[in-house]
Amino acid sequence: MWGTLNTICLLLLATSAGGAPLLTHVTDPTPPGRLFNAVGDGWEPAAPELRVCRVSDGEPGLPPASGRPALGAFEQAPVLRAEPQVLTASMPALRFGVFAVQVRGREGWSPAVLINAPRADWLSTDRAVPGQSVRVFGRNLVALDLYPEQDKQGLPVSYGGYVAGRTRVVLKSAAVAVSAPVERMSAYDVHFRVPTAIRPGEYQVYVHNGYGGPAGWSAPLTLSVRSTEPWPDQVFDVHEFGAVGDGRADDAGALQAALNAAAANGGGIVYLPPGSYLINTGLTIGRRTVLRGESRERTWI
Repeated sequence: MWGTLNTICLLLLATSAGGAPLLTHVTDPTPPGRLFNAVGDGWEPAAPELRVCRVSDGEPGLPPASGRPALGAFEQAPVLRAEPQVLTASMPALRFGVFAVQVRGREGWSPAVLINAPRADWLSTDRAVPGQSVRVFGRNLVALDLYPEQDKQGLPVSYGGYVAGRTRVVLKSAAVAVSAPVERMSAYDVHFRVPTAIRPGEYQVYVHNGYGGPAGWSAPLTLSVRSTEPWPDQVFDVHEFGAVGDGRADDAGALQAALNAAAANGGGIVYLPPGSYLINTGLTIGRRTVLRGESRERTWI
């Protein structure tokens, strides 16, 4: 996923061609004023130059991003250590947001890499029904400036705590784009609810943390939305199939007969009245079938 996002950034933000230097990775996330690493090749080994600009915020519109991101003024990022393929630098004291990073070489500036934009890695499920709660896991799913850097004891604060942020989730198909209600959010996971009025189909799930404008959308994850399939509620009483429930007679055959009748019905409720049911063999339970007793205290298997 990170490779896909980098590829998109490189295609959108390319400022030179041919023998331009290249950044393949930049430490992400990186708050303003902190050290970061830039990985790549093609810069001047004796005097490498890095520069950073903040991607302008604004209404993100609908995903995916199209066109060139709106870039602010570039500022130099002082290089503190240079190795053949890794530069260690200090992030300028910009206002927090999505940053574009470039390195200079003999052929000019490299294509830019975006950091601090949300990265969606995986969903808690790839199938859901309208109204179901789903979690998306990743990085930068909320803006990091929502967290203090230290707690009252001076210890670092995890970005995993839930906060009140501006994160948006959009489900987009070939025909429509629908905003999904966000219920809980942290930098690493976001809980959203599939809209109840959404039509079944294949959707791409995008996340936006409130920064970067149209360029701030994550790469998509696929979610298949299915229609709600109600379970049959016909009741099959095991006594009507010969079960005794006295704790001595083997009731396995009667229970299996009731389960088979439910399976032939497409599902249902196999009911065990109060009693103790002796089972000396395994049972096969079909789809959309519930095995239900009178209560935990009154029905025993």
